[in-house]
Amino acid sequence: MPGLMDAAPRFKDVDIGGTTVRVFGLSAMGIAQLMQRFPEVKAMLAGREVKLTAERMVTLVPEAAAAAIAAGCGEPGDEKHEAHAATLALDDQMTLLLAIMECTAPGGPDPLFDKADRLADGLGLPGVESAATGKAPATKSSRPSRPS
Repeated sequence: MPGLMDAAPRFKDVDIGGTTVRVFGLSAMGIAQLMQRFPEVKAMLAGREVKLTAERMVTLVPEAAAAAIAAGCGEPGDEKHEAHAATLALDDQMTLLLAIMECTAPGGPDPLFDKADRLADGLGLPGVESAATGKAPATKSSRPSRPS
């Protein structure tokens, strides 16, 4: 009977300028590392208002995108891969990021967050929104909608 070690990471091959690039879904550890490195992005994804200067925004978004692309290409935290990802055309960067997102959450973000909430509930922990925002959850029926 197949076991965990037989399960292959989810991947997708993407054409970037005539070169096939294999991207993978990000693991919980990979996402946690990105969120630790880019706390402003974490706050924005949690729906919190983040006050960034124009100067910080101009550096944050490209740095975070390059880091996510390198991680999704199997090279998390690798400076050379991040530097190369930063040189790609915006369209190619977006193509790679979309493919990484599709591999990370094939059903989209809502089913992924629902699974996280169910797991948290089962462990007696705060759900995704309350953990991200620091607010206590009201009830399941009055849970705020997630940003799209």
